[in-house]
Amino acid sequence: MFEDLDLYTNLILDAPADVSLIRKANSAINTLVLLKVPDNSESEMTMLDKMLTALRLSSSEVEIWQVPENPIALWSRIHTSAPKHVLLFGIEAREIGLHLQAGNYETIHFSGSRLLFSDSLTRLGSE
Repeated sequence: MFEDLDLYTNLILDAPADVSLIRKANSAINTLVLLKVPDNSESEMTMLDKMLTALRLSSSEVEIWQVPENPIALWSRIHTSAPKHVLLFGIEAREIGLHLQAGNYETIHFSGSRLLFSDSLTRLGSE
């Protein structure tokens, strides 16, 4: 019955093919940042780096994922990474497989992580 358990576990732990790793944490992931595909221009990444610096987050503990315009359910992969904080720019809870109400700039404590949903970097940079 459990012969395929290892295969199933590996499928969960591998990042989905359409998620790109922009920056890998050098140590345990303290903070995971999720961006949509258009949010990775040089100016937006510079703005993100400034935000992370202002929050006093070490780049060695921050991992940044770029997800497609229509993300698939990613919560199992995020949960496996066990980040303390998840910053989501331009992504709604339902897009990563969570069924909860979360407004922008509202901290949600869920399954051992603090999630903060925000407008996209593109939108933040234009304001």
